[in-house]
Amino acid sequence: MLSLLSVLACIWVDQTEYNDVRDGLLDGDADGFQNLDHGGTDCDDADAAVYPGATETWYDGVDSDCEGDDDYD
Repeated sequence: MLSLLSVLACIWVDQTEYNDVRDGLLDGDADGFQNLDHGGTDCDDADAAVYPGATETWYDGVDSDCEGDDDYD
């Protein structure tokens, strides 16, 4: 049977490591916007150039500003 101390030792991480893991899960591309899966507004958390309010380049096929509108208008 596991003791309480051994259980706590298994889940202990230092604050810096915790923040790095947390930030990577919440903002994978480090653009300052959290991903949709964690309640954020970043529609493509793998691309730092795609986030709400980003400059849209028309006809490139990428919804850079996350507005969901037609990029080919």
